[in-house]
Amino acid sequence: KIFNVKFCSTHIFPNGFEISFTTKDGVRKNNQYSDFFQSAFKIKTGLYSQVLIPIMRINATGKTSLLDLLSLVFEILLKDQKLNSPQIVNVLNKFKVSEKTPLSFEVIFLNDQNKLFKICSTISKVEDGNNSFCYTKEVLFSCDLKKINAKNVILKKIKL
Repeated sequence: KIFNVKFCSTHIFPNGFEISFTTKDGVRKNNQYSDFFQSAFKIKTGLYSQVLIPIMRINATGKTSLLDLLSLVFEILLKDQKLNSPQIVNVLNKFKVSEKTPLSFEVIFLNDQNKLFKICSTISKVEDGNNSFCYTKEVLFSCDLKKINAKNVILKKIKL
């Protein structure tokens, strides 16, 4: 489960952006619908993961670009896509990632063993004429979910 994704500035989002997939609000059980259609899943007391998040803005404000960046992170973290696979390269080129303008992101996620992770990554273009990319910085922090309280996850004050 992904809790939070944060991107530093890009040429499309100069101030960066952050999306949280967590909420502290509970969900009433509705027997008419399966769990898939519930609006949030309980992770632990006071911490729920959103199922649906609306993204609404007027035309030409970056909704598709935001989804492209989220897709990039999900492809890398969840599907183990390599940086130089065609679909990843297309997104990195769209955002004009280069040695001088790297792409930096931070993701907080939970694995199947209830370990909470925070990964901070920076991707740059290798200036070798081959249109290839590499991680110029990557740091991974982890801790047991039991040691984190829900308020700190939602406020992103996680000390891993």
